[in-house]
Amino acid sequence: MSDNQKLQQTPAALYFLNGQADLKTRQQVPELTGEKIHVSEVVSKVSVFYEFLRMSAEYTEEHLIFRSVIERILKRRIFIQMQDDAQELAKGLIKELISGGYLANDTIYIDEVRVVGSILGRYLMLFESVKDRPADLNDFLIQLASVETEREFSKSERQKEEIFAHFAFMVMRDHINWSPVFKDNKEHELQIFISILRGILKYDDSQISFSIFNNAISGWSRLNLTEVASRSSEVVAFWKNIMGWLNHPYHETYLRVTRQLSPSFLVIKDVVNSHPQQWKEVFEDKERLSRAVSAAAQARYDAAKSRLKHRASRATIYIFLTKMLMALGIEVPYDIFLVAHFAPIPLIINLLFPPALMFFIGVTTPIPGKRNTERIIKDIEKIIYVNNKNEMLRVVGTPKEQSILQKILYAALMTGLFILSFGICVGILSALKFNVVSGGVFMFFLTVVSLFAYRIRKPVKELFVTNLEGGLSTLFFLISYPLVVVGHALSDGAAKINIPVIFLDIFIEAPLKSFLEVGEDWLSFLRQKQEEIV
Repeated sequence: MSDNQKLQQTPAALYFLNGQADLKTRQQVPELTGEKIHVSEVVSKVSVFYEFLRMSAEYTEEHLIFRSVIERILKRRIFIQMQDDAQELAKGLIKELISGGYLANDTIYIDEVRVVGSILGRYLMLFESVKDRPADLNDFLIQLASVETEREFSKSERQKEEIFAHFAFMVMRDHINWSPVFKDNKEHELQIFISILRGILKYDDSQISFSIFNNAISGWSRLNLTEVASRSSEVVAFWKNIMGWLNHPYHETYLRVTRQLSPSFLVIKDVVNSHPQQWKEVFEDKERLSRAVSAAAQARYDAAKSRLKHRASRATIYIFLTKMLMALGIEVPYDIFLVAHFAPIPLIINLLFPPALMFFIGVTTPIPGKRNTERIIKDIEKIIYVNNKNEMLRVVGTPKEQSILQKILYAALMTGLFILSFGICVGILSALKFNVVSGGVFMFFLTVVSLFAYRIRKPVKELFVTNLEGGLSTLFFLISYPLVVVGHALSDGAAKINIPVIFLDIFIEAPLKSFLEVGEDWLSFLRQKQEEIV
């Protein structure tokens, strides 16, 4: 390695690289000993099958599934089964996570159950301390509890994320030329942090809320129950403020800038992970780093393509199951009993079109190439190395305020776009002899599929340093935008009144999990008796 290849590294880069070395020391924890939690294989098989059905009925992003399952279990055990003993709650939660296949059997020690119990105990104390709680506050506290519990099972990963998030924060704060409108805002740094958690680490609102909460309520994880009760008013005050922070007027601008740099940040992390013993040497050599970045970027492109197919398959299953229920519950009875004429073609189209569209999206989504990798390399060099030109990664100007005339014009154009998009769809459906119900069902699923298509393509699209602005992509955007907007509104509404989920949670899950828990205790009792006899 020549001397001219050894370049001075930025403070952010030094923090990140030194943090990787510190992680190895921090993660050397003593091994636990003692009794482990065991769940019957029979009980586990039944529970795994139920969880498959439950997750198929409600589409959830893969990286959010574990947390959402913890939240669902806690809601049922606290609000339906009325469990108020923290240690029993923790043990029941962990047993359910094991039986559902979310944690490996015979790997969780009793001591870990006690730690989870202490976490849940703080939230149970909040429930007891805050009287006349609104339902939204109940949900918020359960979400915080689910995030903190999830983190207990992924400590090393969370430590890595903390260092990575602060590294990205230093870069975004110091290497972006922010307009004074942003820089002088009292929440500027908080909004940078939120945009990193959402745009790069893909945290949901509950995970972002806990990350801020954990810093705002100092020493939260070390508080005893008396201290929790005395500081409950701080928690309520935080809850009242959090939605304002998450929905800041300039949040989308911060998020847009963060997403432009997201590929570079993620590739830096990949380079470190792919060179566990030599990452320092790689980052000291510009040419070697360039080669490592190219390899890491290509690996991420390939992984994104594979995940795209998997996500499309999951979304197709969810849509197909929901569509079958709607066909059997609405379309077929309407045709037979009210119209007295069964039309097979609309039904077949309604059944086959959503999965066909999902398949088409999966095979036609473009994947980044060499030019994108070159842009990533340039950005990473600015992030890692000090440059004498003092070049900034991006320049963020003052947001332009729209005039009243512009607002009226844009509203008129948007209305025209909606009329054109839905008008074309209605015209095609009329030509195919769809009735009101079958046409309504088709439009419902077309909008929902359009939303899923947007969500499924989004992780791949975010690997591009610049937006795709070709003719076909622009045309696709114009046609699909009204459908995505309506699909988002319908999806949010359907999530609140998801009939299959409500049915499973109330009429199936609660009694089934109680039965399995009793069955597990009964089998354990029989094994104990057998050992006594032998």
